[in-house]
Amino acid sequence: MSQSNGPLVVGVGGTLRTNSSTERALLVDSGVRDQLELLASQVLMFTRTYAPTS
Repeated sequence: MSQSNGPLVVGVGGTLRTNSSTERALLVDSGVRDQLELLASQVLMFTRTYAPTS
């Protein structure tokens, strides 16, 4: 299903498949938020694994 990739594609492409700037901003924002959550979880996992526990 290509629908699940919609927001990410729009977020990367910027102007892909939408002409409403508000809709585009929302899709980009959700894509950015997903990336930040992924990054945050990776950082958290990294610090749990490698940081000294003193």
